[in-house]
Amino acid sequence: MSLRFLITIILSFILFTLAPDHGECQFNDIARREFGFTSYLSVGLSGIDVSNLNTDLSNSGYPSFNSMFGSIGGGMQAIIKNKFIIGMNYQRMMKKNKTGDNYRTSLYGSSRSIEFGYIMFSKNTQHMFPFFGIGLQTIDLAIHETVNTSFDTVLDVPGRGTKLSRNGLMLDIGIQFNSIKEAYDNSEGRERRNYSWGVRAGYRYIPWHLDWKTEQSNVNDGPQCSLTGPYITVNFSISSLLRKILK
Repeated sequence: MSLRFLITIILSFILFTLAPDHGECQFNDIARREFGFTSYLSVGLSGIDVSNLNTDLSNSGYPSFNSMFGSIGGGMQAIIKNKFIIGMNYQRMMKKNKTGDNYRTSLYGSSRSIEFGYIMFSKNTQHMFPFFGIGLQTIDLAIHETVNTSFDTVLDVPGRGTKLSRNGLMLDIGIQFNSIKEAYDNSEGRERRNYSWGVRAGYRYIPWHLDWKTEQSNVNDGPQCSLTGPYITVNFSISSLLRKILK
């Protein structure tokens, strides 16, 4: 696990945990309030279109990747006028490493989007809504030599590995289901805590993308590879409980 990825997860955890969901203003107050806010963490599976990339990798003697990746992330959602949803979502596809002759190949990606939804079903503490999102995707491919070498050899031939990235415009369409459980801190019910879980499923499509690039320059004629594909996540929102623990 890279340091950058670890820092991203820690910051996301702090953000989504300590964000002010305002207790009483959760989604289960739809019948009584016109505005609510919640934050969540998520884990799941995500498809990545790797068919063309695998062809190029195989032709060059590198191992190929399957199309399903684990993911971790989170998001925030606001409800307006008891029906409309505006939110943000971030997902990080877990890195996959493949080792071949003298080289290790790694592939991973991420997505971040703004989304809009409309609650179609709401009953007690459960609700379901379709959503549409627009945002950015990033695919990262790293190839590094695994042969042990000397320090002088590295100085003589420094280019012993490379990392390529590809960004693109992402469209996201799906449906989300949430269920919220209420709990009280004392017998008088003066302080309420909400704990929710949900399931989110959809399909990402990348209609436009930039060329592959390294840290120094653009790379032309690269293979197609994107986050186009289906995904599913399970979401957890326990910020009230964690804020109490951290007090």
